[in-house]
Amino acid sequence: MKRFILFIVVTIALVGCRTTRYIPVVETHTEYVTKHDTIMQRDSVMLHDSVYIHAKGDTVWYERWHTKYIDKYIYNVRVDTFLKRDSVPVPYPVPASLTWWQRTKIEFGGYLIGAVAVLIALLYIMYRRKST
Repeated sequence: MKRFILFIVVTIALVGCRTTRYIPVVETHTEYVTKHDTIMQRDSVMLHDSVYIHAKGDTVWYERWHTKYIDKYIYNVRVDTFLKRDSVPVPYPVPASLTWWQRTKIEFGGYLIGAVAVLIALLYIMYRRKST
């Protein structure tokens, strides 16, 4: 009888779940990114002057029509800020799905333990009556 009970206990102890499996899960990282754009534009202006007098030493020049070009450079700086999301798979433990035998043990395990306890008690009582 002791061997039978020991066999049942060892069998229950050896039956177990399999190891944990890791399944990759998407993890997102959010980052603020700032982008600077510098745009250079050239703006040229042509000025017309009807009378222009200039002197060099003792000589004086008189120009009736004079055109002057003026160049100007304009720098525009644009700053854009946007969110950058990056997805990185990270493994995490997931419990393994149960086999049909494991589900049966979970559903009927309590009833079975109670039935085995009653059966052992009855066998013990019957064994005691036979020996006396």
